[in-house]
Amino acid sequence: MHWSYYRLWPNLAFDIYPDQMDFMQFIPINYRKTLIREIPYALPDERREMKAARYLNWRINREVNAEDTELINFVQEGMETSAYSSGPLAESEICLIDSAEKIRNSIPVSRLEVEPDSDEIVKINEELLENKDKKVKNIFDKKKT
Repeated sequence: MHWSYYRLWPNLAFDIYPDQMDFMQFIPINYRKTLIREIPYALPDERREMKAARYLNWRINREVNAEDTELINFVQEGMETSAYSSGPLAESEICLIDSAEKIRNSIPVSRLEVEPDSDEIVKINEELLENKDKKVKNIFDKKKT
């Protein structure tokens, strides 16, 4: 038995544990804050072993969530400084890396090194998306010939 984690782009995830499943929905509130709605599901099981497994699962996840929250807060603080550079903190964070890449592909303005003026963001993003679509079309046109 092992723990498995799955993410459904753009804002759903679920974890499968030997004792239960957790479903999560991530709802952006603003550029600094995301609401996470989470609910666990488990079959009724009063066995001593299952109670111990659920207690340990809860205890481990509580500690991991606290560490993740602290790390997220540190990254947010770092983003406010000139020393911040974008990139994964660990290569093992496969879902996180994939999510970041999907965001960069969907919102290409997020790839820019310098944040544009807020009144220019939509226009620049639309131009970047349009250029991306043209490049993809050119690739397919070349393959046809």
